[in-house]
Amino acid sequence: LEQAAPDKPEKSWWIDRKETEDGKMVVRSTFTRKNTLRHTLSLDLFYDVYKNGKLLERYHEYGEVATISKDEIVRSLEETGFEVVNVYGDFDKSKYRKDSTRLVLVTRRK
Repeated sequence: LEQAAPDKPEKSWWIDRKETEDGKMVVRSTFTRKNTLRHTLSLDLFYDVYKNGKLLERYHEYGEVATISKDEIVRSLEETGFEVVNVYGDFDKSKYRKDSTRLVLVTRRK
C-alpha cells in the first residue's frame, strides 16, 4: 500500500513488463486512485499477453482496499484476542517508522 502514502498523487499509472519462459511478453498496467475521504485505494490491473508482437490475451482485475493506521490495526487485533509481539517496517525486521513502506506485525493469541 505504499501508493496510499500522503505524499503520493491522488492518481498514478505505471507499467511493468516481463518475458515468460515460453517467450511470451506480459505487460502489466496499473492504475491507482486514492480517496482520502473514504481512506481507500482502488486498483485497476490490466495484463496484456503478447507473442511475437501480437496481442494474445487481456485480463483485467479490479480491487479496492481500505487504508488504516497501525494503531487501528493493533487495536482491532487486541479486541479480537491477539497480542502484538513485534512490529516491523519490512520483512527484513527493520524498525517500523511512519515513513516505512510496509507494516509487518507478529502476533499470537492471548
